[in-house]
Amino acid sequence: MPAWVLSALGSSTAVLGLCLLAAPAIGRALTPLRVVGAMSLSYYVFQAWATNVVPPTAETGVLHEWFLTALVFGIFVVFALVWKLRFKHGPLEWLFRLSSWRRRTPPPAPTPL
Repeated sequence: MPAWVLSALGSSTAVLGLCLLAAPAIGRALTPLRVVGAMSLSYYVFQAWATNVVPPTAETGVLHEWFLTALVFGIFVVFALVWKLRFKHGPLEWLFRLSSWRRRTPPPAPTPL
């Protein structure tokens, strides 16, 4: 086995171990990312809609685009945190479940953040 494979294996194992050690300490800080990840379909549709509402112009610079990206993400993080306090699944995720089950199910109970 080449030395670079062993080196990569050792490095990746060390990074994974550090991540596992740090997880309890930073887990609460990553709650907004976890909540947005649970509503990925809703976020994808929201960001596609939001980027079409504000079309880019010739004078739009990179900094302006980064600002709009951060603004869209920030708005959705707030929405997702508020939504998760009341429901278990995102709005589009719930509609997807409804269409795939072909029967009306009540919105699931919220899960603790």
